[in-house]
Amino acid sequence: MRFGNALFQQLATGKKGAIVEPGDASLFVPAVLQPVIQIPGPFTSFVSPGATISQQSFHDNVSRQQAGASGGATVTSTVLFGVGLWRIRGNLVFFFSGTANQANISQFGLVDPDAVMATIWQSSQEGPTSYNMPFDLVYQLNRDSFKMQIQTGGTIAGDLLSVICNFYAAKLL
Repeated sequence: MRFGNALFQQLATGKKGAIVEPGDASLFVPAVLQPVIQIPGPFTSFVSPGATISQQSFHDNVSRQQAGASGGATVTSTVLFGVGLWRIRGNLVFFFSGTANQANISQFGLVDPDAVMATIWQSSQEGPTSYNMPFDLVYQLNRDSFKMQIQTGGTIAGDLLSVICNFYAAKLL
């Protein structure tokens, strides 16, 4: 059985060096299905490749801690995502203790090259709060230079705010 879909063709054209052929925009499903395993791209080191555009799987973290009076801040990952299909798995830890202020929001997300954030998580500082949130996301990126980012709201004397995100980005295609 064949299923037509223009998204398959868009996926192929987003891959560098891809040659699009007739029929590429269809999915063929055989009468007998076979179990498969997903094998990501190569992972060569736990050392962050630094401020480069990565075409391979990598591990990175983004974190921000504020104690006492502090303005909000933006912290981004050092590694940038290259074009392709990425699976991003990680864990976000959020802790706030201090004066409640719903206007102060902390958030975490994926930022595109135009600095627009797709928020994965956000929370206002509503008094003593603690989160531990695992995530598993798949993104098809058609441009280089996407990055993970944390934005925090301001704190006042006596407040304690911590946002930590560790993630593994597996290059699928």
